[in-house]
Amino acid sequence: CMWYICPQSVKKCTFYNEIVYISISRLYYDLFFQDNKFDEAIKTMLKVSNSKNELEQVVAYANLADAYLQKKDYNLSNFYLNKTKVIAESTKSKIDDAYYYQVKGRIFYRKQQNEEAIKNLLKSIKILENESNQDIMLGYNYYYLTSIQSRIRIYSEDYKRYSQKNIEYALKSKNLQLILL
Repeated sequence: CMWYICPQSVKKCTFYNEIVYISISRLYYDLFFQDNKFDEAIKTMLKVSNSKNELEQVVAYANLADAYLQKKDYNLSNFYLNKTKVIAESTKSKIDDAYYYQVKGRIFYRKQQNEEAIKNLLKSIKILENESNQDIMLGYNYYYLTSIQSRIRIYSEDYKRYSQKNIEYALKSKNLQLILL
């Protein structure tokens, strides 16, 4: 967290409190999503989507697109995917674009449209590898690429590289969920 931005004590810092709230909300979203409690996950991300931080809006809309896809509500999934794209394209941050491509790849992955999933995940990786502190996202992107290769039973050099990168970024991030995948 960037608590040093705020001159007042951390407890009174609106920026810090928003970051903590968003981080906790994203954790709840992940837990609800894993338990197939998509309505609860959606409620959590709708709250986050009200953030003034555009990156958090991108993440919230991306997660909403994924959650609605899981509920087989393709209209709302596309609606939130398009909102993700609009915000990502309007910002100067390349990370927003990486999140958009990552969720688009994840959606194609869930639809088993492997070529499109791979194309979008690789676009996300290309952006994220030039940014700092993106180990978790890189790990998940490589996880999905490894999973696609495994699902279509292609054990090539790509599969080997994706698997190695997945493990590398999972360990660098120290993200237990990613390490256990």
